[in-house]
Amino acid sequence: MDDDYIVVDMADTQDLSLGIHSLPSEVLAGEIFPLVAHGDRWRRKILVLDQVCTHWRHILHSSPLLWTNCIPINTRQFSGLSSADSLVASYFTAVKMWLARSAPLPVPVSLNWSAFRPGTDDFSRAVDIFTEISGRWKSLHIDARWAEEATVYVLRALERQSPGTLHALTEVAFNSFPVWIRAPVPPFTTIPDRQFIRPLEVVSIPWSQLTQLGLISASALTCRTVLLKCTNIVSAGWEGVTEDDSNLSAELSITTLTHLSLLRLSVSQASIRAAGNLVLPALTTLELLHDARMVWPHPAVFSLLPLSNIQKLTLNVALDVLESADLCALLRCTPGVTELKLDTPFGIENAFLDALRADGPVTELLLPRLEMLWVHGGPRFIPYSDAENAQLLTAFQAMVTSRVGVLRRLVYKPVVTNKRLRDKLMLAFPAFSVNGLHVEVL
Repeated sequence: MDDDYIVVDMADTQDLSLGIHSLPSEVLAGEIFPLVAHGDRWRRKILVLDQVCTHWRHILHSSPLLWTNCIPINTRQFSGLSSADSLVASYFTAVKMWLARSAPLPVPVSLNWSAFRPGTDDFSRAVDIFTEISGRWKSLHIDARWAEEATVYVLRALERQSPGTLHALTEVAFNSFPVWIRAPVPPFTTIPDRQFIRPLEVVSIPWSQLTQLGLISASALTCRTVLLKCTNIVSAGWEGVTEDDSNLSAELSITTLTHLSLLRLSVSQASIRAAGNLVLPALTTLELLHDARMVWPHPAVFSLLPLSNIQKLTLNVALDVLESADLCALLRCTPGVTELKLDTPFGIENAFLDALRADGPVTELLLPRLEMLWVHGGPRFIPYSDAENAQLLTAFQAMVTSRVGVLRRLVYKPVVTNKRLRDKLMLAFPAFSVNGLHVEVL
């Protein structure tokens, strides 16, 4: 695996071996090793532990929990190499070994079509490897955008699963080719030629046991149909919803999803229709994403969204379509919001402030319970002295709290693409407080 071909200087591991026999194996496996094998480079750390001594290697190989992290498959790294085929074969052998060591525990599965060598069968080989252990899938994330053949292959693999096989599956995220599959495509041969099918409605996924669902580039009717099958869903999201020829509005009935607490959707006419007539008594977190196919936001849309109980609201939209009047209309529909996240760069914090200044009487509290504001914007909130810091934040807090209640926390993410520069900014402006407002720079 890409960063797992490592050479360990055994002389450097001698100190690690001191006293290892004095620690019980269950302490190493259950407490020490999980702490070490943590973070972005967990695979490398596990392989280093594997080479310390025979005792540790035995503990590692007999501790399935240490091998249950998601394996990010990537064969594109071998593209252009003369020995690419043999390297990929060894790579997949290592993946199988990793999966074998995690047995019998559930494992997350994530496959991204763009991470595989183009013009090869690497993606389908990876699907086959993971299909062999489908009974242990804990989560399934498939990104096959712009790849119709890959989408078809995954759907066929899912359709071959016998009922009850995916008993450990609780999370599904599917980013498919944005066009429905044309029939006849085995095993869908009973569908007349040139008729479209909705792929995710025919696969053998145990929807009712899912707690998390994510769909990208699916049709509006597919999103609606699949969501209603997920009777125990807690978190759901769909993006890039496509239009279809069906009369969706005529098919909708009032439906209650008792456990759904987080909903994430791109705001288009199709996705809003798919969310229509849903009763969501547990919904407290709503994330609204920009969709280029709709002038966003539009006040008429707000009545279709379940907004009354929202406590955490995220707006990730293009600034050129975010008008202050529409923003305030939305905020009036969410009086219970305690956390507001404006996750769009290039001045959205200015639009927010302008909206507060321009709309309604200054004594009106748009968000009376707001405590935390998360802003992604330009360098306006990064002044150059402590005095300017205090003056700016004091003025900001006074203006905002006059309209939104008692703001306690401001989390600010500047638009800085250079990671080194961002690190310098974080060092220059650590978290601080002024007049009861806690400020963090990300």
